Amino acid sequence: MNFNRPLIGMDIGESSIKLSVISKKEEKFFLDYAHILPFMPNGRSDGNNENRENYPLTPEMLISLKGVFENFQFKKNPVVVNYTGKTPLIRYLKLPEMPQNEVEEAIKWEAQKLMTEPLETKVIDYAVLQKNEESGKVVLHLILVAVDKSDISEELNNIGRAGIYPRLMDVNPLALLKVVELNHSPEKDHDLIFMDIGSAKMEINICREGVLRFTRQIKHGGNDISRAMMAKETISFDEAENIKKKDGLNHSEFKSVIKEEMDRMVLEVQRSMDYYRTQFRDPLFQKIILMGGTPLMAGFRDYFETHFDLPVVLENPFSSMVCSSDFLKELNPMGSLWAGSIGLALRGKLPGNA
Repeated sequence: MNFNRPLIGMDIGESSIKLSVISKKEEKFFLDYAHILPFMPNGRSDGNNENRENYPLTPEMLISLKGVFENFQFKKNPVVVNYTGKTPLIRYLKLPEMPQNEVEEAIKWEAQKLMTEPLETKVIDYAVLQKNEESGKVVLHLILVAVDKSDISEELNNIGRAGIYPRLMDVNPLALLKVVELNHSPEKDHDLIFMDIGSAKMEINICREGVLRFTRQIKHGGNDISRAMMAKETISFDEAENIKKKDGLNHSEFKSVIKEEMDRMVLEVQRSMDYYRTQFRDPLFQKIILMGGTPLMAGFRDYFETHFDLPVVLENPFSSMVCSSDFLKELNPMGSLWAGSIGLALRGKLPGNA
């Protein structure tokens, strides 16, 4: 789908909304706009948001969001938003080349095998990420995505209360994959692990040569670190957040409990890698890419890297873009937090990108 104007990437997270606009000129990417609206989910201050699926925006957030768009130079640009409902079904499939109508039927058949709910309750889509020849035959490498229709309606209605009507919606792993494609050059037959660690959950993704092959979501994130700190000492959630963001693993009093929560994250990555090895022959992991807000904590990347015989890098989606000095000064220190929004805004701008 082509648009005359650059897309607005709207990433609705557990603790903030990120907005970005990217234009492309002569194969260069320009960051035209970036803005963040921080908030506490449901107005709560204890980080207890496990039961929230669609991150309904509070009236205060809707007013703030509406205010941004009312005075927005890009307000006529189409919006692409991330899907925030229940964990979507995302599966890698490999099919022989066939006509599009047969691919669509095969996708429905595969989706029905993987789900217990009726297909009528789902929105089912797919993307052909790669086409190549194997053993003399052309094969298609696809990603199947299935999400609840009711979740999409709820999210769009919620955003619509701010007078914003997105033209496109994307799932987080595919949005993040665009940032990986922009900033990283995978070696042939090597696998990249890219993780999004937010306030309430972490997502582990593995791709090979631009094809998403594995994705897994775990309800464990930065808020769990803060709650563990609260359990150790009588401090509020906000106090724990401030200590975590300011000192992180450098804080002697909380270093041990932070490491315990991080060890749980490391274990989930190791489990995912082990499972991936059982599904694909001889994987060659090239590196781990950290995205989201939690990895910005002091010492996070270094401690994470000690558990893997791989380079661990903190993503900065702005590193391959032309940005004003003011934008760079403000955004570079928290680059990994912007991966979702930038990935959404990049839709359709990369080779072979839908």
